[in-house]
Amino acid sequence: MHGQSAIESRIMTPSTRKLQQGAALYVVVVLVLLSMLIALWASRSAIFNELVAGNDADYQRAMESAQAMVQDAQDDIYRHLYDGTKSSLRTGSTQQFPGSQTIYFGSWSNGLSAQTLQCKDAICLRRTNAEDFWNDPTTLQSMLTLGARYGQYSGAKQTGSTTITPPNPILSMTDGNKGAWYWIEPMPYGTSGLSPGGNTSKLIQGTNTSVTDADMVFRITALAFGIKGSSSSTAFKDHSPTTAVIQTIVSMPAITGE
Repeated sequence: MHGQSAIESRIMTPSTRKLQQGAALYVVVVLVLLSMLIALWASRSAIFNELVAGNDADYQRAMESAQAMVQDAQDDIYRHLYDGTKSSLRTGSTQQFPGSQTIYFGSWSNGLSAQTLQCKDAICLRRTNAEDFWNDPTTLQSMLTLGARYGQYSGAKQTGSTTITPPNPILSMTDGNKGAWYWIEPMPYGTSGLSPGGNTSKLIQGTNTSVTDADMVFRITALAFGIKGSSSSTAFKDHSPTTAVIQTIVSMPAITGE
C-alpha cells in the first residue's frame, strides 16, 4: 500500500496539468512585455541621440557662418578705408565709415545718431545701452533690417563677373528671418579715444601690451541663425531657434600678434 501511494502521487491529474500550462503562458507574456520595453527604450535613445547630434551640427554650421561674417566685416572695413585699389560698394547714400578719428569722427557720428537705432547699412555708433541686443526679440528684429549680408559690401561673392556660391548654405539665405548678418561699430582710439588714460602711446592693455597706430578700433557683431527648426515662412517669429553670435574688436592695422 505504501509503494502504491508513492506511484499515484507522481501521476498528474488533468487539473494539475492545466495549472502548469497557465503558468507558462504568464511567463511568456512577461518576457514579451520586457522585450517590448527594451526595444522601446532603445528606439527612444536612438531618436534622442539623433536629435542631439542634429542640434549640434546645426549650431556648428551657424557658428561657422558667424565666423565667416566676422571676416566679411573685416574685408568691408579694409576695402573702404585702407585699400584704395578696389572699387567701393558703399556708394551714393550708403553709410560710409568715418574718415579719421580727429577730423571727421564728430560730424560723422552726429549724422549717424539720427538713424534708427543709430545704425545704417551695418555701420553703427557704439552701443552705450545693452550690448547683447540679440537677446531682445524686438530690438533684434529691427537690427536685422540694418545689418549686412555676406559679400554685400566686401565683394566676397564676386570674382570679376562671376558670382561665387558660399560653401555654407546659411550665407546664401536672404529671407528676413534666415541667414547671417554683421554690424560694425567704429570707435575712437588713441589720445582722445579708448586707449588707457588717453595717452599718446596708443596702447591696448592686456596680458601683454600690444601696440597699434590705428586712429580707430572696430567692434564687430556677427549673428547667424541655424537651418533646423525654421519654416518656409518669412516671419521673424519663425526663425530657427539655433542662434550663433560672435562679438569681437579688431584694429586696422592689426595689433601686434593679432
